[in-house]
Amino acid sequence: MAEAQDVHLYGTVIGHMVRNGPTAVTFESSEAGMARFGIGSRILSANLPLGPRASTPEAATAFFGG
Repeated sequence: MAEAQDVHLYGTVIGHMVRNGPTAVTFESSEAGMARFGIGSRILSANLPLGPRASTPEAATAFFGG
């Protein structure tokens, strides 16, 4: 199983940052995040909209990795 960390925003776990190799991560939205902010919401980042599919490693690594 992949290593994952919860991503919290305004008191809600909006998703999970999941390790995708030694230097890359993806972002997976949570049901709670999509319910509170809506599918397609860009509350976290313009490149990481909340939705049922995981983000690309490039977008998530750029956001979380700096």
